[in-house]
Amino acid sequence: MTQQTHTITHRPLPRLLFAIHCSAILLSPVLSAGEFIRQQQIETGLTWDCHVSSESGNRWSPIPATQGGTRLMLFAQGSGSDTRLYQLDATTLGDGFPTAEIVIQSEDPHDPPRTRADKPFSVSLTTRGLQRSGKPTAIHHHGITYQNSIHAPASHSAVEDFGWWTLSQEGEQGTVFYPSLNKTDPTHAEGKETFTAYSYCKDPITGKNVKMALRSASIEVWPVAKATIHGLPSGSTLSAADLKKAVHIQCEDLYPDSVTYLQIYHGKARLGRKGTILPQSVIRFDSSVPQDQTIPLGECRDTLADGTYTIEVLTITPFNRGKPERLAHTTFIIDRGMHAPNMVSQ
Repeated sequence: MTQQTHTITHRPLPRLLFAIHCSAILLSPVLSAGEFIRQQQIETGLTWDCHVSSESGNRWSPIPATQGGTRLMLFAQGSGSDTRLYQLDATTLGDGFPTAEIVIQSEDPHDPPRTRADKPFSVSLTTRGLQRSGKPTAIHHHGITYQNSIHAPASHSAVEDFGWWTLSQEGEQGTVFYPSLNKTDPTHAEGKETFTAYSYCKDPITGKNVKMALRSASIEVWPVAKATIHGLPSGSTLSAADLKKAVHIQCEDLYPDSVTYLQIYHGKARLGRKGTILPQSVIRFDSSVPQDQTIPLGECRDTLADGTYTIEVLTITPFNRGKPERLAHTTFIIDRGMHAPNMVSQ
């Protein structure tokens, strides 16, 4: 076997390193001994683990790469009390293997990719070398559901199989998907969906054909936010004493990149109507996971004249072309039963 030096800056690898950087941050903000690249020579089965000492960059492979193919796999340990080992990515290199690139995009430009449970995303697959290798390329679509309380896989989470298909033509192929995670209410689904391209080769030990990962890409799916208005039932009539009662709004699963606020206007509810934004209610998030938030209504009702009003909970995300989406609303009547001077109407 001819000794040669193989750098993981081989053409398919720069993207792999970038994906390594993004995925590792989600699991463990501080690199530890749990992060490593495993290199395996396909012909001989020789395996070597190389510790990852930084979140990104280039490394020389610890063992020679052979023409029979080399497999590189990235592993990382979970954060906190989660000591499980996760395979974040894998790729197979060699003259006898086709190459594959997988790009996932949604309306949210964030990297790594993410979307909302009710929104589609696109998957672009580009393959080269199918005819040269003479080996078919198979695509596996699979996923794992997250536990809502921790926004990460639970210890009992099982991989969900969404199907396989085979690529017979080279070039770029694009497909649009909606999230497939299994949930009684699909809008509350959260987890990760992954697309992995495989080629086939003969196992040097068993002689059987086995799948070897060429490329993998994932997208995280977050639930649709919801809000509940407590202390102000829709259709209620408020007396002067009622206006002093506390009212708050409980928001759950606000999208990681979102602005949420309350608005009020005179009259019955009408979707899309612009009202007066309550400045103290505005909350902004730029995070990696959904957020819960309680918003107190405050004393804005004290300055309202008698009449019918609507309060809405609105959120702005990268979806819906940046337009507000209504999470909840309530319509109520103020009737103090007497003339109240210095009251203003919205």
